[in-house]
Amino acid sequence: MEPGPSESNIHIFTTQFFSALEDNGVNAVTKWTARKDIDIFEKKFILIPINKDLHWSLCIVVNPGKIPNGDRILPNMNNFEESADLDAPFLLLMDSLRTHNKGRIQSHIHDWLNSEAKRLGRFDDLKTEAGIFNKRTMPMFDPPGT
Repeated sequence: MEPGPSESNIHIFTTQFFSALEDNGVNAVTKWTARKDIDIFEKKFILIPINKDLHWSLCIVVNPGKIPNGDRILPNMNNFEESADLDAPFLLLMDSLRTHNKGRIQSHIHDWLNSEAKRLGRFDDLKTEAGIFNKRTMPMFDPPGT
């Protein structure tokens, strides 16, 4: 028997997810996980396809539940292949044409992760007013040739 959505360590959204997040904010996508009782922080990978301006890309959220507590060294964003700690949280953007705005995607995903953490009552000991997901705690890699 195949694992159900809450049992798998991978969650895949449709392209409408990112469009709704970008156009209408985190409140527009809260029900996407709340209704199905999905805790995204228990997933290893979250795949978010992005279709914008007649181009597809893919953002992969890796290890969202393993947010560092401040003293953990994060992967070096400049050399992903040599230094990426695959047990650390990070975003991976696969954009072969490099046309999608990396900073905007990262910001929207961080906002959504912070909203989900608040909704689920996760990481209370690490919370700050701005949230715990940001460029420092969850960097984005944009490997060449992807």
